[in-house]
Amino acid sequence: MTSRPSSAAPILAVLAIVLATLGVYVGGYLWLPAVSPAATSNGLVLVKIYPYRWQSWLFSPAASFESFFGGTDVVLGSEEEMAERRLFKPLPASPLRP
Repeated sequence: MTSRPSSAAPILAVLAIVLATLGVYVGGYLWLPAVSPAATSNGLVLVKIYPYRWQSWLFSPAASFESFFGGTDVVLGSEEEMAERRLFKPLPASPLRP
């Protein structure tokens, strides 16, 4: 009788990597932005302002998910984009970024 190596270890390793990546993504989505609720004619809107444009692009799928399942519209943008639209004043400098 020959013993076969277990195939559970590689599956668990891949699962751990996927879950860790997802955890970092959700954590970044929730922790990085400045969030402010805004009242519009259509109801309440959550405005999430990220420091950089690429962050607002990266987290747009999570915002769509939150809008769909949360029941409120979520608007994403960077400080630069919001200043261009003249919607919000730029955020004060953070000790976490230059």
